Amino acid sequence: MLSFVRRSFTASVAGKKVGFLGLGNMGLPMATNLKKAGFDVTGYDVGEKQRQSAAEASLDIATSIEDAVKGADFIITALPKTEHVEAVLK
Repeated sequence: MLSFVRRSFTASVAGKKVGFLGLGNMGLPMATNLKKAGFDVTGYDVGEKQRQSAAEASLDIATSIEDAVKGADFIITALPKTEHVEAVLK
């Protein structure tokens, strides 16, 4: 039964695009796990170090927030403070 559920889940997420904003201590492992689960993940972070770590983890890296979320089925943020989320929404 578990293998059936896993196959069904994988088929349902295949090709689903996720825009992931914030690739730090929490965001990078979360984005990586989404990619392993079959999602098409494009990430963005303001920090060069975080973008480099994400690229080394084989994530697609956007050059802007707009590029990260363009055409996304889901948008996920892993940001440290409310003002960072508010800045993204502007």
